[in-house]
Amino acid sequence: MSSTPDMRDLSELNEFIRTAAIGVGTHLGPDSDWAPVAFLVTSDGDMKIVATDGWNNDRERKRYLDQISEAIINIRAVAVGMVSTIWMLTIAKDKNYYPFVHPRPREHPQREEALLVIAMSAEESITAIATIDRHSNQPPSLREWEIVEDEVEGDMPIPLRNALRKVKG
Repeated sequence: MSSTPDMRDLSELNEFIRTAAIGVGTHLGPDSDWAPVAFLVTSDGDMKIVATDGWNNDRERKRYLDQISEAIINIRAVAVGMVSTIWMLTIAKDKNYYPFVHPRPREHPQREEALLVIAMSAEESITAIATIDRHSNQPPSLREWEIVEDEVEGDMPIPLRNALRKVKG
């Protein structure tokens, strides 16, 4: 007998989003990306979805993140989950380059394309990252998920975390 997942639990929220992303991936074209989607969870477990077709520049991405942050505050969300295709650059764990990675990961010659899933509350976060493999005549596939339970930094998680902390007070 299966029970409905409690989306206020970050592990369950992250797993829910990863499972959904894998399903969506089977319907993508060879060059298609996963569209960014945010899942806002209220204290009673209700969920609001904030989606976009993507962005073409930093200003559009910031506008989307501002929209999510505003929605977090308006519905008094206690958790948020997000999925997005990203460019990533693996750096040594003992190095802290944020926010000064140059060139930025999307412009770096050693970049990798990945699918990012973040589930966070005001206090904690669970991040899952899977490198994307592209194929000429079939949907992209994902390598194994790497799960990180540390607080993540970056242009996407910071404004969302700040909005959650504002709700918490």
